[in-house]
Formats: sequence, structure tokens, C-alpha cells
Amino acid sequence: MKKTVTLVLASLFFIQLKGQIIFTSYTGYVSGYSFTSFRDSGSYYDASINAGLQYGFALEYKIDRLFSTGISFLSQKATMPVSLHFNGNVHLLNLDARVRWLLFGGTSLIPTKNSEFFFATHLGAGFYSFSDSSFKTDVRTRFAWAVSGGSNFFTRSKVGLSIRLNGLFSTHPLNKGLPIPGLAENLVGYTYVFQLSSLAGIVIRFGVPPKPKK
Repeated sequence: MKKTVTLVLASLFFIQLKGQIIFTSYTGYVSGYSFTSFRDSGSYYDASINAGLQYGFALEYKIDRLFSTGISFLSQKATMPVSLHFNGNVHLLNLDARVRWLLFGGTSLIPTKNSEFFFATHLGAGFYSFSDSSFKTDVRTRFAWAVSGGSNFFTRSKVGLSIRLNGLFSTHPLNKGLPIPGLAENLVGYTYVFQLSSLAGIVIRFGVPPKPKK
């Protein structure tokens, strides 16, 4: 529901503007990431977000030929093995995880005859949902940021092919601890999660492109 409301509000905002709107739908591969967090030498956990399929979209408004601004949303379903160590005991979990990224930012464009290269920086939030057979779904929201680059290739129409490489970062998704005896109050210092995704999709341009500045 929140995703739908956000998309509708963003669409209404862009419609009020005169210019070109760019919509891109993506799917592809996202890498995994492993990390360790300590409360002390006897209480810590090792966790991994496994690699898998990622999909999403980007909605942008082209301010001029060399710059656009907008939002992007990415989602991944993954398994997340966790090994918790406490007082010499080891608890093994295999969580079901859903990782979503909602990001806002700007994109620099380098246009050529039938294509354009781009580099983007974004800030936003990472939404982590964890669940298994022993506890209800636990949702964590974390500060997130991203850098990305790629190319859009067009024919004479307004529909083209887009490829993108994303570097996705967020602050630690488990820094409030897991509901396991002895570690439920576990707090860790500042760490981050990093994932790299390689995506391809269809890009569609709406409206009139900005004219070159004289």
C-alpha cells in the first residue's frame, strides 16, 4: 500500500511538470553480502544475505539534456543464514528475507546520437523484512544510499533498452538484535551492508525532450 501511494504521488508531481518523463522497469542479479557483529567476545553473530534475483523500476523527470531527477525502487527475496554465538552456545537460523530499496536522487547524462550514458547518486531507505517458523515477520528500516551507472539505447521510437550497475549500501539491518535468548538486547556499532546488482530492462520516454541550451 505504501509503495502504491508513493508511486501515485510521484506520478502526479511529474505530470504537473512540462518536459520529459522517463520510466524504466528493471530485473537482474544482485550479489550477496556477509557480515559479523559483536557485543563482546562471547556474544556475536555471523550473517549473510544470499545472492538472487532483483527487480524494480525508476521514474525520473528530465530537467534538461544533461540531468534528470527521480525515484527508484528495488526488491529482492532471499534466504539469510545466521549463526548466533552466546556463552559458548551456537544458534543457527535460516531466515526468509525481503530486501527493498526506496531511493531519491539525481542522474547526470551524456547523450549521443541514439543512446545516453548516465551516472546517478541516490539517498533513501532500505526496508528489511525477516521471518522464520519461530517468530513473526520483523521489519527494519535503515538509512540507505546508492551509486549507479549505465546506458540507455534507443531506436527512433521512445522505447529503448537500459542496462545499469548499482552499488547499494545501507546501515546495519540487524543492529537491534534478534529474538534469541541472550541476544535479544544485542546492540552493535555502526556497520553497513553492501550489495552489487546488474540489471537490464525497458526504458520508455514520455513527453517532449528538453531543448539544447543556446
